[in-house]
Amino acid sequence: MKKKLLTMLAAILLAGTNAFAEAVEIDGIWYNLVSKAKVAEVTNPTPGYINDNYTGAISIPEAVTYDGIDYIVISIGDNAFGGCENVTSVTIPISVVSIGFSAFSYCSLESITIPNSVTTIGNYAFGQCKSLTSITLPNSLSIIKATVFMDCSSLTSIIIPNSVTGIQEYAFSKCGLRSIIIPNNVKYISSRAFQYCGSLTSITIGSGVHSIGGEVFSHCPELTDVYCYAENVPSTEGDAFDGSYIDCATLHVPVASVETYKTREPWSGFD
Repeated sequence: MKKKLLTMLAAILLAGTNAFAEAVEIDGIWYNLVSKAKVAEVTNPTPGYINDNYTGAISIPEAVTYDGIDYIVISIGDNAFGGCENVTSVTIPISVVSIGFSAFSYCSLESITIPNSVTTIGNYAFGQCKSLTSITLPNSLSIIKATVFMDCSSLTSIIIPNSVTGIQEYAFSKCGLRSIIIPNNVKYISSRAFQYCGSLTSITIGSGVHSIGGEVFSHCPELTDVYCYAENVPSTEGDAFDGSYIDCATLHVPVASVETYKTREPWSGFD
């Protein structure tokens, strides 16, 4: 019940800046405060300008006090830490339920754990975090949004939680992933989600996937094995594996479906 309430309050924060008071700084972190709801959002105090307001290790508290009023921190706003190239680590409290667009883009984060309270992570939230090697995603996440980890070139592995049902465009494009396991609950993978993952050698596609978009796994030249556990061949764009030399890779599918995969593009192109 508490988590549902926090999610509703986060929606208030996303509804528009007219709900906010002026951004205030509390113990070195800037917040937008909603007095009526007594909730706070971590913010960028200089939107539209280079964000150099934060450096080093950042620890976000569960609650802050301002003018004698306590506020629960429930959101990390759009561009909150975006462009802060000197931010090396961030601790996110369990009170946070949403992370906004480009919230940590271009940071020097090496690892981060996102608590299970978080249900939404915005587009490009960790885009261009080139030092990021490890991230723990919450098991409350249902959609991995577009561009969220785009160009995280040092990210060599990630566990997609079973709660995820969809992976959007460019989500992991240009990452350093070496292998990826897509859980059975995922229903679709949108276009270019794993495009240009140059170190990717192994892909496991869960049994629930029924739609694979254009160029999803294109330009992954090191690909050697694809395991697809869907008994019904997913609806797949013909260029899903363009530039990945699938004629030199091995496709593994359920025995009962082998002949069907052999007649469907692009699956018929595997060795």
